[in-house]
Amino acid sequence: ARGERKRPFAALLAAAVAGTLGGPGAPVGAATAGVGWLTLDWLAIDGLLLALVVAPLERKRPRVAARGRRAEWKTDLRYFVMNHLTLHAVTALSTTAAGLTVFGLGLTHLHGVVDRWPIVLQLLAIALVADGVQYALHRAMHEVPWLWRVHAVHHSSRHMDALAGSRVHVVETLLTRVGVALPLFVLGFPFETVLLYGGLMVIQSTLLHANIDLRYGGLERWLVSARYHHWHHSSEDAAIDTNYAAVFPFIDRLFGTHHLPADAAWPTRYGVVKEDVPEGLWAQQLFPLRSGSRG
Repeated sequence: ARGERKRPFAALLAAAVAGTLGGPGAPVGAATAGVGWLTLDWLAIDGLLLALVVAPLERKRPRVAARGRRAEWKTDLRYFVMNHLTLHAVTALSTTAAGLTVFGLGLTHLHGVVDRWPIVLQLLAIALVADGVQYALHRAMHEVPWLWRVHAVHHSSRHMDALAGSRVHVVETLLTRVGVALPLFVLGFPFETVLLYGGLMVIQSTLLHANIDLRYGGLERWLVSARYHHWHHSSEDAAIDTNYAAVFPFIDRLFGTHHLPADAAWPTRYGVVKEDVPEGLWAQQLFPLRSGSRG
């Protein structure tokens, strides 16, 4: 039926709007505009959550004791605001690109299958598909020179906290949203399940970047933890180009990119190896256009 055909398109819209399906590379706190929320509404809500929940935890249980505001906080706050105010434009571009590709090629044969599954199984399937695609995209951004210059913006922060997770180049946001939305759209996951997964990934992405002393215990072998992702951001030699997964560490183990010291150690240095990423939002957005090598 005509209505049934439109339903997967709503799922794609939800996937792109959620913005978190790209895992830690996605901006913290993307909105669910697919259910009618406005960017300014979600900016206010997300800002309150960050200020009233996450920031107090970072002060009360910090992994690294803060000594006043870090020098880069204004840049990351500008990213936080920009990510929300440009949400609709980025969503329109990403959903159009993914929709034209999937419908144009007629890749809708599997629609109507996964929506019969229990919601827990749907969530698990979305997580596996999304994290697999995100792993490939994330690794490409480290290994393809020009893509690295785009992704280096996210890695340029020398201090990790929840606000630092907002520092993402707009090209990376678009590529990640389109890349992850495509297989979810092809498989026809229900709108509601994609939104739920997006909400869970908002929490996951925030925790992965936060400066909070979180202990995962035995769960760390099966779920990407804050310590795991902090090692991905480390500039220490052993950690370079490791830990690309956002949810399942086994993907990194499978492809030989897993790094997690057994002694529960955390990294002590963050940022890119070559300190050539400029300061400031606009300078960082223009950075990939400059000539240079991977650093």
